[in-house]
Amino acid sequence: MITEGIILKTEILSEYIYTLKLIWLLTENSVLSNQMKEGCTKEQLIGELKEAVKKTKLSELLSDTDHYELAESIFFIIEQRVNECSKL
Repeated sequence: MITEGIILKTEILSEYIYTLKLIWLLTENSVLSNQMKEGCTKEQLIGELKEAVKKTKLSELLSDTDHYELAESIFFIIEQRVNECSKL
């Protein structure tokens, strides 16, 4: 039986985990609430975080492969975290 799966290079996996950790820190409730108090909207925060991810080494590594779903998962996490924190 042949199974298909995603095989990631160590470098891509390492950058993915690093990016996830950064996103988690940048989307903590205290950080987001301060930015929202200063007048930023959810959409602005999401857009800024997505742009920041697009400028990372991870984005560069993923553009050379067919692992676009990894970038999409990061964007999904950004949206979920911002939406979750904005409700508090």
